[in-house]
Formats: sequence, C-alpha cells, structure tokens
Amino acid sequence: MENVEALRLTPEGQQQLIEKYRLIREAKKRELHNVNTEARASQLLRDFFASTSWEYKEQYLTKNNGMIDFVVKAPYQDGHIFFGVECKRQLCDETNATELADHMEQAQAYSRDLNMPIFIGPVMTGHTGSELWVGGQSLRAISALNIFGGRVNVGTIVCTRRSQHVTPAWCMVLRGEYFLGYDGQFNPARINMVSTTNSKKRRDAMKIWRPRVHTEE
Repeated sequence: MENVEALRLTPEGQQQLIEKYRLIREAKKRELHNVNTEARASQLLRDFFASTSWEYKEQYLTKNNGMIDFVVKAPYQDGHIFFGVECKRQLCDETNATELADHMEQAQAYSRDLNMPIFIGPVMTGHTGSELWVGGQSLRAISALNIFGGRVNVGTIVCTRRSQHVTPAWCMVLRGEYFLGYDGQFNPARINMVSTTNSKKRRDAMKIWRPRVHTEE
C-alpha cells in the first residue's frame, strides 16, 4: 500500500508519506516495548521465572537492610546458583544513560551485600545477540550498561520482542556476553564474579550450591 500511494505522489509527497509510515512504525515499537508500571514489569519477570521453573523469593532483605525485588535460585550443573534481579519499569532502547547509571549504582550495592551478580530488567528491546553489548566509540545506553556494569557484577535481563505476534524471547547479559542464552543455557564463561584490588583483576567462580550427600557409618 505504501509503495502504491508513493507512485502517485510528487517526490516531496513521497518523502512525507515515507516519514508518516516511519513514525507509525516507531509508535508501534514504543507501544510494544512499553512496560509503564512496576507491577507489570514484575509480572513479566514472574512469568519468565515460571517458564524456566526457577525458584525465587521476592522483596529479599539484604544484610544492610536493602530490599531487592527478587533473589533467584536456578539449576546449574549438578547444583544451583543464585543471583538477584532488580525490577524496573520502562526499560528499553530509549532509556537514557543517566537513569541506567542510577539503577546500576543501586544494583552494585545489592551485589556487594549479597555477593552475587544482580540483573536489572526487564529490558524490552527488538535487539538480539551482540547488538545488546556492541562496543566501539559510540555506544547505546543499554550497550554501555552491559559492558561497564559487568565490571561491578551488574547485568541486564532482556526481553526481545519484535512483533506482537511473536513470542517474547529472554536472555541475560553480563560483561558483554550472554550469562543466559536465548536457548535457556547458562554460559560457563560468565558464571563468575569480578573481584578487583587496586590494579589486580580476578574472576572468582560463583558458588554452586550442591545438596549434601549423607553417608551411613
């Protein structure tokens, strides 16, 4: 339809029509990714956790009396790992860097308290893969968070949705790589915590909690 109408217009009219449809597409994209209440954002996360059969506790009190939205227990290898999720509304490709920096600062404090990585989300986007963390001289705000936040054990939990007719796909990003891929598998290269003392950087393996084996004497 757009092409048929464009054939009947002057070059100026064609440009106006193209701009009109561009604005319509942008509006639909914003509507698709609009999670304008924390209640809705929290429910999206609960639904995702349910789809993975992960266990979680809400409003978890940290040792310094902070209150993180979720602490999650997820199966890994022959045990479980734990990580936190801090729920924020209206996180998307258009969220500005200053707002994300505030969220990262809060999440970093939770990470120190709990000694586990913390993921901010849900980030609603149409991007996938390296588009979520691509570097270079010019960075999108979300990419910057996924690169720099990982250095303080803060990542993102991402919901990729390109159309209302397509089932949303979820992943988790930490230090410029998948922590959890779209296939639902954890990335062993990211199952660790950053520990820095002066100029010395370490990657310490996250603790894998395994059930105790009782032996009969």
